[in-house]
Amino acid sequence: MEVILELAPDLILFAGFSDPDVLAQLNAIAPVCNTATFAEDWPTQFIRVGDSMNMGAEADAFVADYDARVAALGASLGEAGDEMFIVGRWTAEGPQIIAPSTFSSRILIDVDMQPPAEIPELQQGHPHSAPLSLETVGVIDVDWAFLGTLQGQGDSVKALELELWPEHGWDCFDYVKAGEVVDQDASDESQWADARLRYMATPEGLERIVESRVEISHKIETEHATALDKKLSYPQYQVTQKKEYIDLALQGEL
Repeated sequence: MEVILELAPDLILFAGFSDPDVLAQLNAIAPVCNTATFAEDWPTQFIRVGDSMNMGAEADAFVADYDARVAALGASLGEAGDEMFIVGRWTAEGPQIIAPSTFSSRILIDVDMQPPAEIPELQQGHPHSAPLSLETVGVIDVDWAFLGTLQGQGDSVKALELELWPEHGWDCFDYVKAGEVVDQDASDESQWADARLRYMATPEGLERIVESRVEISHKIETEHATALDKKLSYPQYQVTQKKEYIDLALQGEL
């Protein structure tokens, strides 16, 4: 609350929050607009934001362009538009299925694709399911599965990137970097991965390579949601056997 107060906003936008004490504190700082509830579609929420920012005409025009675009795209898909899809997120605990009411799923529904009639482990009002068990993972057997992760290069590469921070400071977040997993534990409960990270500290600098083993050191359990008793376990990583060098063979290509 102190951070918001220091920003001195003219308007506060928030989504789905209903604590009366907090709302009273926010209203004392600036007018508050609840931009979204879970039951509404995104165009309704978008237009409300536009109206609150005195940009109602622009918001209406954007939604009209969107409607025309998805109508044309749906027509171009033909029979494929009637096929079933899921949007999912792959985690260390198993796949989570994104609710049909969320933004990405709604776009696919708008082009006439169909979500499963029932999604296991999905609680009403939640944006995604709990990680699916082997018994319920069959819901992924659809015509189209759009899957992603929270970290595109994987947890092990992300952990290796963070190892640059103590030595290089904040500048390392601006480095040109490319990472890959070169080997990993093939057991059912993978405990390690060998990762390689290439980075260049300055545009005219030499390309450096860091290689290391990244291991799961322990796990932290946290509540899946405030309304549920179920806990999820999140692995924590440590970097070992690190070595860094310059690949001189590549310097002529830089």
